[in-house]
Amino acid sequence: MPPKKVVKPKAKAGAKPKAKAGAKVKKVAVIYTLQFCPWCDRVKKHLRAKGFTVKEHKIKRGDAAKKLPDGRMRYTYPQVFLLSGGYEETVAFLK
Repeated sequence: MPPKKVVKPKAKAGAKPKAKAGAKVKKVAVIYTLQFCPWCDRVKKHLRAKGFTVKEHKIKRGDAAKKLPDGRMRYTYPQVFLLSGGYEETVAFLK
């Protein structure tokens, strides 16, 4: 008698995948900084100590009131945006 084939059920259209338990999350911080900014240096140090990968964008002093990715004008720096990936990574990051 031949072995039976195991058929996996197909995911429903529009269903969100479940986050895997214990999934390793890549923590990324995007930071907008100014030159000679002690607060910018401090936040980078803290984030790296917590295991974040830091992607830095340096802003010139004259361009300090720059429109950032969230669409708002910012006048104080550093500006920090934390990213964790897609749905699964975000759910794992928030747990």
